[in-house]
Amino acid sequence: MTPTLGGRALPSENGFRVAMLIGCGVGQLAAVVAALIPTRAPATPSDDRADGEPDAVPRTPSGAAA
Repeated sequence: MTPTLGGRALPSENGFRVAMLIGCGVGQLAAVVAALIPTRAPATPSDDRADGEPDAVPRTPSGAAA
């Protein structure tokens, strides 16, 4: 897919088409793989208080006060 011109190999239009089709296929495959990556369940607030009331101070994911 490279015609020779003046002793140099140049890419042909067909070569560009093949490269673009390969790139599109790889992009679609990457999109499918990304869609299949499992997600984490949303974090539930911990009930640290004995009386069952939720904490008044929001917590960061590490559990420290914000």
